Amino acid sequence: MTLDTTNPLIKQLNENGVSVISGIPLSLRIQSIAGSLDMCTIQADFTPEANRDYKIALSGRISSYPHGCVAELWSKRRGEVEYEKDSFKNYDDCKPK
Repeated sequence: MTLDTTNPLIKQLNENGVSVISGIPLSLRIQSIAGSLDMCTIQADFTPEANRDYKIALSGRISSYPHGCVAELWSKRRGEVEYEKDSFKNYDDCKPK
């Protein structure tokens, strides 16, 4: 996915987010790029549950050393205010093991 001015996953562009089908695994490849050489890629997946809202928080630094990035999955029951930290089923930050 490319997060640019037309991507519905950017909160500032689409306050209500996007709908996904519960019970069907969702796989995400998140790639952050700074400049022409610095890049961080995350492959993550989870299966959304019915009546839950999700958000993904991205953080990290990729234009300085050491560089890296992190994606965190947060969820809440629909109608509740507070999100709680959730976990991806599979998570690979593409760093050498």
